[in-house]
Amino acid sequence: MPLSSIIFHPIQLFLGIVNFLLQLFLFVVTGGRRNILTVPQRQRLTAEERSAAEMEEHQQQKKTAEIYSKYFVVGEHRLSVNLPQQHNANTYYSNPPYSVHARDWIDGKKWEFSVTKPINSQQCLLKLAMLETDLASNPVTAEIVFWQWFRGKQAHILQKSVKVFCQSGAQVQLQHNAGAANAAPSDGFFNVLIRLLEKREHQIIENPCPPCDSEDEAVLKVGPEQFTVSKHFLMSVSPVFHKMFSVDMLEKAQGEVSLEETNGEEFGAFLDAISPKMALPNPANVMGMLKLADRFQVDALRNRCEAHLINCVEISLIERLLCAEMYRLEKLKNFILKSLNGVGMREFYEENQAALNLLSKDLLIQLTVRICSSSKIDRLALCHNCTKNLNE
Repeated sequence: MPLSSIIFHPIQLFLGIVNFLLQLFLFVVTGGRRNILTVPQRQRLTAEERSAAEMEEHQQQKKTAEIYSKYFVVGEHRLSVNLPQQHNANTYYSNPPYSVHARDWIDGKKWEFSVTKPINSQQCLLKLAMLETDLASNPVTAEIVFWQWFRGKQAHILQKSVKVFCQSGAQVQLQHNAGAANAAPSDGFFNVLIRLLEKREHQIIENPCPPCDSEDEAVLKVGPEQFTVSKHFLMSVSPVFHKMFSVDMLEKAQGEVSLEETNGEEFGAFLDAISPKMALPNPANVMGMLKLADRFQVDALRNRCEAHLINCVEISLIERLLCAEMYRLEKLKNFILKSLNGVGMREFYEENQAALNLLSKDLLIQLTVRICSSSKIDRLALCHNCTKNLNE
């Protein structure tokens, strides 16, 4: 065997041992294997995680679209229960039981939302029941969303499902491990969102705003599609349409309007919402509906979209904040700013800095000042951001 090989193997072994000890040292210091991965490995892992998150979001959006292609939302209501404060660990119960509930009437029917936890258990039972005496002739279909605030910065959906309540006492429930890390609601409240649904009748395609006669007829062209609607009805709900059809404009003479920056599906949902049927917005169409409500100055629909966005946990908090800013939705903006609390405000700021740059200077300063007042960590750096925003 050559001498070089005899010398090489011990040196290689020595270097291998040194490298192993270095990796072990880094593992202990950093507290996890992920931190000792090479930069390309970290980047690849991040990309894989991002891809998985995007795929999951896409699948969720697809499921959401399928639900609302089958149903109209005809009512929406939220119930919340406040969990009792935990007893001191030195008392008889180190992990005490509790049972809390909230009741309310929704669309003429009584609902009860309860949260129950046994003694010394981390598991709690979330249950929504309809307290109604006779549902045999009129079953109620509803989308039920159990959710909670997570770390004071975002809404976390625990379970989402469609349920048909066919009889008195019908219920939907969820077993939740509230004792796991970050599993308890950060504000002490569990919430359930109830969306009452009505089946769409695809066999019968109805015109939501039919004209009374030929004099009342207007044709709205949206891309390759066109909608024949009541001119006077549109004028009664929208100042923009009123101007189009009441003054000496080309639209009045032709009885025809070409609409851009929208599509047939979006505009059809808008007509359903402003028609006497008054279909409510849903997570799949609320953004398009709000855009058209603002464009055509339909304040009643704009208000319904704002009310829906306050409870629309399917849309991220940052998206809703940007929407509140763009369309001047003060109730939604105040709800979001009030919902952010404690360390969650700082994390929200750090995670969404790029998107927050799209906010107006006044709102960004308002948000930053609130973070400064609630956080004792790096307050100087945050206040520097306030100064920077003021100077820009």
